[in-house]
Amino acid sequence: MKITINNRQKIMKLRHNSIKKFLNLICAKAEKAQKNNQQIKELCLTVTDNVGIRKLNLKYFKSDTITDVISFRYQPVPGNLYPIGDIIVNAEKALSPPPAIARRWSPQKEFALYIAHGCDHLYGGEDETLQKRRKMRRKELRWLSDPKIAAQIPKLLCS
Repeated sequence: MKITINNRQKIMKLRHNSIKKFLNLICAKAEKAQKNNQQIKELCLTVTDNVGIRKLNLKYFKSDTITDVISFRYQPVPGNLYPIGDIIVNAEKALSPPPAIARRWSPQKEFALYIAHGCDHLYGGEDETLQKRRKMRRKELRWLSDPKIAAQIPKLLCS
């Protein structure tokens, strides 16, 4: 998979190669669990902050909110067989989660969860209801507990 990383924030120092490896592993899990049966061959991960994600929520969803992640799946363009995916992750939100989450895991794991959640959406995951949200979260946490994936989480960010 071709992966591009755009860093639009100064809050976290990213390890691009580790993030790419992590994305490949997570996308492989999401692809196996998908409903739409189509691979994504090109993915762009943009890492932004509260201001950046708020602007995107306003532009695309007419919602003045700060969210953890946004994802877009684009249908194949003429001449291409595969769809393209965009995941936008809010680094600022990952670094300052609510206290209940901060007690459970590190900012790196929160950042990884946002990426996993974006991948889940790209491959057909839906979270419109509480039941669907819970099902998605269980699946994403299961992915993150895979030993190969879990080993990558501490390597995503520079200390």
